Amino acid sequence: MERKSQVLVRLSSLVLMSLFLVLLGACLNSTNLKVTFDPQNGESTTIVDVIKGNTITEPSAPSKEGYVFGGWYVDLDDAKAFSFKTAINQNMTLYAKWLNEYTVSFNVGDGSNVGDVKFGEGQIPKAPTAPTKSGFSFAGWYLENTYQTKYEFKTGLNSSVTLYAKWEVVLSDQEKVSGDLVSLEFPSQTQTNLVFPIRGENGSRLTWESNKPHVITNKGVILFGGINQEEQVVSITVTSTSGQVTDTKTFDVLVGGSSEVSITTVKNVLFESVSDEYIVASSDIDLYFQQDGFLPYVDISDFLMLLDGAIESVAGDPVEITADDGQIYDVVKYMEIDETAPNIIKVSMITEYYQEGVLSETEVYEAMLDFEANTFYSESFDFLDSLGAATSTDFGQGLSFGDSIYTEGSALEIPLGDYRFDLVTYEDDGLKYLMPLQVANLLFVGQVYYDVYYNGDKLYGVDSYQFLDGEAIVESTVKNSSYNSLSATREERIATYDFIVLAFDYFYGLKDVNGVETYYDVFGTYVDDITMGYDLAHYEAIFNLTYSMDDLHTYHITTGYYADKGTSFQLSYAQLGSRMKAYYDAYWAIEDELNALYGQVSLPPVRVTEDGLTAIIAIEGFDVSTPDMFKRNLDLIAKEHPSVVNVVVDLSINGGGNVGAVWRTLGYMTDDVIYYHSQNPTTKATVSYTIYDEYDKYNYNWFVLISPMTFSAANMMASTVQEQGIAKVIGIKSSGGASSVSGLVTPTGDVLFYSSTSVISRKLTDGSFESVEYGIDPDVAFNEYAELFDLTYIQGVVNAN
Repeated sequence: MERKSQVLVRLSSLVLMSLFLVLLGACLNSTNLKVTFDPQNGESTTIVDVIKGNTITEPSAPSKEGYVFGGWYVDLDDAKAFSFKTAINQNMTLYAKWLNEYTVSFNVGDGSNVGDVKFGEGQIPKAPTAPTKSGFSFAGWYLENTYQTKYEFKTGLNSSVTLYAKWEVVLSDQEKVSGDLVSLEFPSQTQTNLVFPIRGENGSRLTWESNKPHVITNKGVILFGGINQEEQVVSITVTSTSGQVTDTKTFDVLVGGSSEVSITTVKNVLFESVSDEYIVASSDIDLYFQQDGFLPYVDISDFLMLLDGAIESVAGDPVEITADDGQIYDVVKYMEIDETAPNIIKVSMITEYYQEGVLSETEVYEAMLDFEANTFYSESFDFLDSLGAATSTDFGQGLSFGDSIYTEGSALEIPLGDYRFDLVTYEDDGLKYLMPLQVANLLFVGQVYYDVYYNGDKLYGVDSYQFLDGEAIVESTVKNSSYNSLSATREERIATYDFIVLAFDYFYGLKDVNGVETYYDVFGTYVDDITMGYDLAHYEAIFNLTYSMDDLHTYHITTGYYADKGTSFQLSYAQLGSRMKAYYDAYWAIEDELNALYGQVSLPPVRVTEDGLTAIIAIEGFDVSTPDMFKRNLDLIAKEHPSVVNVVVDLSINGGGNVGAVWRTLGYMTDDVIYYHSQNPTTKATVSYTIYDEYDKYNYNWFVLISPMTFSAANMMASTVQEQGIAKVIGIKSSGGASSVSGLVTPTGDVLFYSSTSVISRKLTDGSFESVEYGIDPDVAFNEYAELFDLTYIQGVVNAN
């Protein structure tokens, strides 16, 4: 037992010794360290105890006469400032740093007093509270009493300084506006861009408007006038606004014309036609450019010969036709290009009529291009209309044209120079007569459903149907080029703007009814973005311009090759004009009715009313197959519904299509001659055609059902049956659409379509022509969209009429 007790005592002693050593170590680790603060101002030092590893609290700043305390430093040389976030691991001394004391004095003039501010050498003085002065606003502190250098309290100072308060008179809104307008001045003549400030000296908001934004834009960019035009006055109006006060001032500035083009470079490129409708041989052609230019020019003769097959450039095999007089002729068409007169080219479209191999008649349409005056001239649009070759698809199968009654309009004269387009002669193995490629495309194939597309590397021939149908070849091949990684040049951007205006001025079918003299006056909103904006802004402006027309026949197809692949823009409801909004409001309402009835926006091909007397045939669009489908449905009705005596042709959701299909369809509704009337608003020419068909009439009482979705070719059908008494028109007024559409390829590669100058019309009893652009009123009007698809309601209307 004694041994066990001794062992326990020894063990207890060992435990106590271990605890003692642990506590001793802890005490040693918590040893106090000393931090000495030396103020270096004649006062004694201060010592602070701190446990090793801890931080210390910064003491109150010391003071020294004539100096400003600059912080605590770890050395006497003030080389390294001490951070009070630093853990203390040894005894140390911190030294006060002293800076020479300087003073900022404030000269406030008659303003409220501001006391001096002390600061140390190199420090940023503390900014005082801004002074006040009755009738004035404080405009800042300046280093001079002439107010040259403003001091913002952001930089350190190394000496005492006096700052001067600048005061500005508190002006009324009227005084601000008047003063800012008086202070604005511009030169009376300029060849360089103008700077349009957005704020006046007194703070009013300034907005600018040019009366000729195609010469001086609303942002002050000088685009100049037409080729070699004399100086013209451009009026610049600035509007100054402050609060509720607004006033204007107008400056007149003289601006000269654009310089003539000088060709320096020739580039041979391949041409490939990818068209399905026109057979045009692949070839090559020389393109001509200004120095460092990107806008291509073509020799007119080379261009016209290149496109044989889309236009009738070269005489081909005779084509047999039946003429207005009922005689059968073999017809040969070809072009002649006369370059013998100085600075004049004459292009003749010649049609020769043969009987039994003997020439009996020659028809000639001519156009003149004056390279001195920069003009295109033709006695009528007939020259342009006569150029097109036949398509592969026979859109007029079974139709023939009889007598035609023309009313000649005015001549077509286009001053190309006014649109900054130059006709250029160039010596290159003989004299070449050059014009911009896109202008040649507009003039010579603009009335044909065919376009030449230049992507920077190659020329492609594309028919309009490929653009309209969104064929993949347009994006994958036609727009694919080395230019995809480049940016459009200023030359191309300006040419694109001018080209769009030119096209709308002479080839847009609604210019006249819109009361427009020139679209330079209309498109000024877009000129800066199109001519000077970056690529995306350029293309978006063209997109927005297109839909600003508020015309369902004018729409954007694709962006040009300088845009990133896949670039597209969304059209919002807010962007629509009143006419397009009305169309889509009706479209969505009718869509709701159809979805409720059939679960889709489509109609059954044939419906029959409950009494068995009326059949309804839906035609949702017109293409080459429509007449055959219509006949099959008529045969079906005759076989399965022999009691039917009335047929309603339902065009209520028909947005149009091919007019040849309309005439062929009408052949099953009448044995009478079909009349087609058209007018050209550019030249005021009119024409009436008589159309014969080979189709047998079905003997029914005919009705045509229309709605606000009835548009374009469907609208024409409603107009024709109403005018000629072929059918009674029932339903709700159609949306219209009188023009065929034409394609437009811009110099930067955008493709858009617009209403052409071939405007479908009806002939009134006094012999005048009335466009059907704004729709057809039905003979029997329905009240609700639901009634368009209500068989019982339609049965009642038909039986009552």
